[in-house]
Amino acid sequence: MPIFRYKARDKKGGLHEGQQESQSREAVAIRLMDDRLTPVLIEEIISTTKLNINFDQLFPEPKIGLNDMVLFCRQMHALTRSGIPIMRAIFGLAETAKNPTMVAILKDVAATLGRGNTLSQALSSHQSQFSPLFISMISVGESTGHLDQAFKQLVGHLEMERDTRKKVVAAIRYPTLVISAIFIAIMVVNVFVIPSFSKVFAKFGADLPFATKILLASSNFFLEFWWLILGGLFFAIVGFIKYTRTKEGEYQWDRVKLKLPLVGSLLNRIALSRFTRTFSMLSSAGVPILQALEVSA
Repeated sequence: MPIFRYKARDKKGGLHEGQQESQSREAVAIRLMDDRLTPVLIEEIISTTKLNINFDQLFPEPKIGLNDMVLFCRQMHALTRSGIPIMRAIFGLAETAKNPTMVAILKDVAATLGRGNTLSQALSSHQSQFSPLFISMISVGESTGHLDQAFKQLVGHLEMERDTRKKVVAAIRYPTLVISAIFIAIMVVNVFVIPSFSKVFAKFGADLPFATKILLASSNFFLEFWWLILGGLFFAIVGFIKYTRTKEGEYQWDRVKLKLPLVGSLLNRIALSRFTRTFSMLSSAGVPILQALEVSA
């Protein structure tokens, strides 16, 4: 969305200057007149560099953790409930935040608010950090005048999400350790154990069973073409990640995850719990049903 620089005068002739993010000059003029200001100059700010977009794509900002997000919502709930203006609250949190990513985002949000945008509009420019659920709740809070309650509900939702993730990590920790131990054991056997036995068998010159020959051949193949195996594994992982980031790949991978033994039933219950909890929160906050279903999905 383009940014416009404006100059306007009030009824006493005082000059007001600033910037606003809007669709057109006419929209900026209407907003100024709603604020009882007479536009004198409105011009679009043309960006001279476009390298920031490329750099942001190559080096995306780190994801803000749930603990920092819960702390942000809790602080915003306390500040808005106390009647502190949004701009002042955001500036204060930007000065006290310890997370560098959070500091940068809050400063950008404050600058966007200074251009005349709402908080939900300012947060929507950072959709990689703030989910559609988060932005929808803030938008409803702004329209109803209960922004503090919106942040309070987000605190409860994020805390429950954090607890759910902890339970999932605890549930898959043991299977992950077992699979890792088996993989390490297979590597040690193929690299150290089987080659030593193959030398012994070669000295005796005995006719080995078919299963033993397969085991020795697989070990020799691994030792000679380990670079090919690692390269194929690397490209397979990269291809899998790229495929699962597509709409069709994400859908197919979710279907596979729900059918996994032991873990599938757990993931199914977690998905249903998240959907019902999110839909309940959005509908109780006054979000339209269709929008609540879209965000919950």
